[in-house]
Amino acid sequence: MSTKNLFHAFHDYLSANLGGLDGKPEQSFLTDCDWNVTERSITPSAGGNGAVFQSVLDKAGNGEKFLVKSFMECALSLLWQKRVVGNSAYHYVEIVGPSGHFPSSEIAGGIIFLPANSELANHRVVAETLLIPLADGAEFSADKKPLTPQKSGAILYQEANESAAFKSGATPLLIAYVWRNGDLQQTPDY
Repeated sequence: MSTKNLFHAFHDYLSANLGGLDGKPEQSFLTDCDWNVTERSITPSAGGNGAVFQSVLDKAGNGEKFLVKSFMECALSLLWQKRVVGNSAYHYVEIVGPSGHFPSSEIAGGIIFLPANSELANHRVVAETLLIPLADGAEFSADKKPLTPQKSGAILYQEANESAAFKSGATPLLIAYVWRNGDLQQTPDY
């Protein structure tokens, strides 16, 4: 699968899940941003072994399976970035955005990979954020509240400057993310 097909799978997934949320801010992530972007050439980086994600696919909801499969098929041709926070590390791929495979100054979106039995500590970003776990087993916290279990496909919306945390269980975690209306190149504040 090409990165262009992955972009379309990502956009189609968001459209299917956000399209029916009339009047909610989540839907405007699709309608208020220009998704008509052109692919640029980016050199892939190490870190994307699609086979690692088979356990995620096994726990993915029916609506998420196609996006997870698309991501697995492209994993070796993507630009992986890594962040280390305390004793934890996570990887992410920006599909669309300022440093993504498809450049945009209006929106940044992609996939976050959190290894099994890991935690992405409380952090905040200055942009509005959508987070969607692509498999069961994730725990999520907003505004430093206790972590709560989330189902595959749960749409988690955050205003700008709200804190969030994620925790994976025995299965690694893939999270679709979208940022807008803020510094799209910001390093999260931990």
